Amino acid sequence: MGNLVTREASRAAGAIQVLLCRADGRLAQPIAVEDDTGLATLEVVDNGLRALLSGLVQHGIGHVVIVIARPGGVAVTGRDRHLRAASEAACCAAGMELPSLAIAAPEGVVSLRTGRSSDAA
Repeated sequence: MGNLVTREASRAAGAIQVLLCRADGRLAQPIAVEDDTGLATLEVVDNGLRALLSGLVQHGIGHVVIVIARPGGVAVTGRDRHLRAASEAACCAAGMELPSLAIAAPEGVVSLRTGRSSDAA
């Protein structure tokens, strides 16, 4: 899904996308936050997602997909792992699932495993 929703402009500039999905898995609303400096930290993502996601479960949002859009390659970095951990913590606190977190770059899209795994898929 990240490949279909993440525009080339977001990949070129850098962004974090939160794809809000209904309980049936269908996309309800994509949200993009520019991250052109690449400075979104664990705390910023965790706090921002917690604020965004709180209360959405009762409005039919069952899970989210996170996309880290960036220029350059899709090699998984330590920052990506930290963002995944922050995203998982925020989703857990909101009572939502995080079935996928992906990196989208001009050269393609790669999915990071979520849950208890620690490496890229």
